[in-house]
Amino acid sequence: MLVLRLLRAAWVVFFFFGLAAVFFLVVLAFFAGAAEASVAKREKRADAARKSLRFKAVLGQ
Repeated sequence: MLVLRLLRAAWVVFFFFGLAAVFFLVVLAFFAGAAEASVAKREKRADAARKSLRFKAVLGQ
C-alpha cells in the first residue's frame, strides 16, 4: 500500500512539473515570437526610412 501511495504521489508531482514545463515553453515561445516580430517591424521601419531618405536625396539633386 505504501508503494502505491508513493507511486501515486510521484505521478502527481511529475504531472504537475510536466504541466509547468509545457506552460513555461509556451510562454517562452510567445515572447520569442513577439521579440522576433518587434525586430522585423523595426527593420521594416528602418528600410522605409532609408528608402525615404534615398527618395529625398534623388529629389534634391
